[in-house]
Amino acid sequence: MTTRITQSQLESYLWGAAVLLRGYIDAGDYKQFIFPLLFYKRLCDVFDEEVAAALEESGGDQAYAHFAENHRFQIPEDAHWNTVRKASKNVGVKLQNALRAIETANLHLKQWGNLADGDISFTKRFRKGQVLFGKRRAYQRKVAVAEFDGICSSDILTFEPRDDALVPELLPFIVQSDGFFDHALGTS
Repeated sequence: MTTRITQSQLESYLWGAAVLLRGYIDAGDYKQFIFPLLFYKRLCDVFDEEVAAALEESGGDQAYAHFAENHRFQIPEDAHWNTVRKASKNVGVKLQNALRAIETANLHLKQWGNLADGDISFTKRFRKGQVLFGKRRAYQRKVAVAEFDGICSSDILTFEPRDDALVPELLPFIVQSDGFFDHALGTS
């Protein structure tokens, strides 16, 4: 017969497990490690849920299930939690590479709204290939490459290289850099 434990017993047990796992890391600093892992795991879980829904909708068509249009964001196969968690060496490097791959795979607009959906003010035009940066909450580092022409809120900054001095494909990464981020926070 199984015995149920109370919530406080569960919390105590989990805290003890965290202390064992944490080792010499200060408890206050532990969140810097665990929160990104939880976020990463959740991203992969949501992606898997979307794949399952698309498989059901399509009668098992794998290609359809992995179309970008079926997902809020992309998880490259080699960056998925199920792949990275199998690593037994250089785990930190594998996690960092996975998160960078996810970031890179999601630099393009995948969704857009409809003007009839709300009373948002759309006052700025953007062109295919421009880099868009959400300045309203700059700390979120929302950057995307426009895959079509459109209009957006005045809270979006649009960028494109002026001449051949900059490789256009590098611009999204410059906009995501710490230097640009610090500048954006200082001016928002």
